[in-house]
Amino acid sequence: MRAVLHHAQLDAAFQALVLELPAENLIAEQIDTAVDPQRIHAVREAMLAQLARDLRDDWVWAFESHQVHGGYTPDPVSAGRRALANRALAMLCVDALGTGDTVWPGRAYQRVKDAANMTERLGALAALTESHAELGERALAHFHAQFSHEPLVIDKWFALQARMPERSD
Repeated sequence: MRAVLHHAQLDAAFQALVLELPAENLIAEQIDTAVDPQRIHAVREAMLAQLARDLRDDWVWAFESHQVHGGYTPDPVSAGRRALANRALAMLCVDALGTGDTVWPGRAYQRVKDAANMTERLGALAALTESHAELGERALAHFHAQFSHEPLVIDKWFALQARMPERSD
């Protein structure tokens, strides 16, 4: 995973996709025996936490070095950079849950409030909610208040909450 993250010839969008763990339903489809959804969820969450912890410095590097500066452009290179920065932020928030770090969830919350585009704003909101960060509820409320007049954006807000994983404690 580290080699993929630092591979200079790979497209950032491809890296972001490769570094995302498969969804639980996809994992379940690959199992030949009886499927245990709780076990799949727990193992996937544990693997996510380990990947976040073991590559923490690499995620910091990826987040910092893949920022898109200037105005929003939908070109493939910028979109890929945003995707990889969002993946890195999500992993840093997962790691923060395990370490008690407040810096990365705080940065994600700030990004929900101040991002220059919806891709970064939704990525930060997903990082907070999917990692069960304490700031997640506050970020959801802020996002809703800011975009309550935009039905398509609120659809994304609902979808984000619907796919939030349950916490494995």
